[in-house]
Amino acid sequence: MSTAQGFKTCSQGWALRGKTQRWIALLCLLFAFPAVNAAPAMVGAGTDSVALTPYLEYVLDDRGDMKFADVLATKSWSPITKPLHNVGFDTRPYWYRMTLLSKKQRDASDPWYLEIAYPLLDYVDVYLPRRDGGFTLMENGDQRPFEQRLVKHRNLVFPLHLPPEKPVTLYMRVQTESTHTLPIALWSANEFLKKSNNELAVLGMYYGVMLIMILYNGFIYLSVREGSYFSYMAFILCGGILLPLSINGLGVEYLWGFLPRWTNVSVLVATGLATLTGLRFTQSTLQARERDPFFYRLINWVMAVSVLSIITVCVIPYGLGIRLVMILGLLAAGTIVTYAVRSALRGQRAAKFFVMGWMAFLGGIVLKVLQGHGLLPTNLLTIYSLQAGMVIEVTLLSLALADRINTERSAKLAAQNEVIEARE
Repeated sequence: MSTAQGFKTCSQGWALRGKTQRWIALLCLLFAFPAVNAAPAMVGAGTDSVALTPYLEYVLDDRGDMKFADVLATKSWSPITKPLHNVGFDTRPYWYRMTLLSKKQRDASDPWYLEIAYPLLDYVDVYLPRRDGGFTLMENGDQRPFEQRLVKHRNLVFPLHLPPEKPVTLYMRVQTESTHTLPIALWSANEFLKKSNNELAVLGMYYGVMLIMILYNGFIYLSVREGSYFSYMAFILCGGILLPLSINGLGVEYLWGFLPRWTNVSVLVATGLATLTGLRFTQSTLQARERDPFFYRLINWVMAVSVLSIITVCVIPYGLGIRLVMILGLLAAGTIVTYAVRSALRGQRAAKFFVMGWMAFLGGIVLKVLQGHGLLPTNLLTIYSLQAGMVIEVTLLSLALADRINTERSAKLAAQNEVIEARE
């Protein structure tokens, strides 16, 4: 073989080897991402909780006819790449799977608790593999009677007994008319109990403050017979108590868990009532009839729409109803804030408290939304920003009402003094 032929053969070999390496690299890239998403979530001694969203894969059941056997056979799994999985108002079923690997624990008999911290999902079914190769089905969701839940909790919770040192792949089917969001985590038994107790303590303090405000202003109403105090109490009852109870799952746990149909309707009705009472309180406290006839008529129109929406949402599908009350809520909030700012610019001191109160509440909503989408850290402030905003709002609205009453009394006293001086 000549030297030139040798170099040619060597070059062809290197070229072949380079192509082979490129194909291997391409295959690695293609299979690297599924491997990462399919990696098991490690739990065990020293692990109190694990956020499971990064370990989820999903399949959309576009026609709604997939059976569990079809799910086991499909290869169309897609990874979830966002901190919070939220597909909005999508009523189609979604199938999820995740793999859990439990390390040795101090007490293997203690279950882990799979928690979905969004209690408004209609139907959630978890398929947990058994030793005999079959699957155990656990059903949950707010459209099933509360007494059927394996764990009596306001959120959707499933007990899991995981064998040590053995990967377990479980499957989950979720279908809902509400927002399809999935804040999902796994908790140890002790940590879940501690977390639940802390949440109940905070929520108990919140509802305690709301009840105290109602009782306090109720006594004032009985003393002065001022209608604005009654409107204020109605607003706290609907917007500060009934609406949060219908959203955070406590209403299902303690009040109407035996009425699944009412669970969805309660959110819509409570939102409509909160809107109606908030508008009426604004109208009476800021004296729209006397000070601004245009906004008085506008608020009357929005209140009329609120009454119609409360009736309508009881008979229309939830998905359509929630969109209706969301639009109504935005309209009412815009009307209230605009009128309060307008009144404050005209020198009405009570309106300044109104503006600050509503800004605090809207700020709490913004913090909660940003925290839910992973844009803010999860801490005490962001977790309970809605409750904190509502407490600040009702406090400032109470100050607005008191300021208006005191201003009227001062004006009456000044007028009486002028009359007395004129007679003298």
